[in-house]
Amino acid sequence: MKGIRVVYRKGSSEVEITGENVNDVKEMIKYIPEIYLELEKTENRLVELKSTLSLIPGFVKYDEEGKPVLSVREEFLTSREAIILILKFAENGLKSSEIGEQLSKSGIVSVGYPSRLSEMLREGIVTRNELGNYVLTEKGKIIADEITTRLEEVALR
Repeated sequence: MKGIRVVYRKGSSEVEITGENVNDVKEMIKYIPEIYLELEKTENRLVELKSTLSLIPGFVKYDEEGKPVLSVREEFLTSREAIILILKFAENGLKSSEIGEQLSKSGIVSVGYPSRLSEMLREGIVTRNELGNYVLTEKGKIIADEITTRLEEVALR
């Protein structure tokens, strides 16, 4: 069975199109610019992620859903601090139930975490975004940076 094969190279990327006839290949060739645009966006995003990952402290891991899990002994953090750190490293914030799940995955027992969230909302440490997820305010980000610095210092001892 004969087929048509077209290879298009641009920079370090390569797209190969195969088809049974010229019309099939012509139809697929129309999508090459879109494919390269998506590849370029993905490549740029990977570069951003690599640079971001180098800034993430060693005590933060990510689960299979891309949500942060803390690997810190419970005695080094209060429930509030754990919530703040989880939100700091959650890209688009988290819903209340997701925060509870991430605390559990981190080995931090906090049955009162909804109350802590409510307190922090009142104090201006967290707010809700357009999706209804909890996110840190600027005040919360400053507190998160202070906690991160403290934990990194403890890790160096």
